[in-house]
Amino acid sequence: MDILQDKTLYYTLLLFANFLIVFSMIPLVYETSLLKMTLNIPFFTLVCLGIAFIIFTFISFIRGYWVHMFIYIIAVICVIILFINKQKYDGKNIILKKEIKEIKYKLEKS
Repeated sequence: MDILQDKTLYYTLLLFANFLIVFSMIPLVYETSLLKMTLNIPFFTLVCLGIAFIIFTFISFIRGYWVHMFIYIIAVICVIILFINKQKYDGKNIILKKEIKEIKYKLEKS
């Protein structure tokens, strides 16, 4: 009976850790949408996270872990939104950074 309780405890801790990881992405999506700044998020990170969460979702679906699948679907949606925001905002942010540098240079020169 003691072994079964240990597995339940570890399962609950892993589920809670998954909740924390996935739901920590929601404020990130909100802030990047609000501030329109995504220069510090690498594409490679988004691709790796996306692939990992798709694999987790697929395995959860096959094994019938519906709570996990719901969590990972939220994560996949967050990664997709971050990827879209990155494509949309990065070009504008680079132009804005160049303009700020030019203004600083002109102010220092005069």
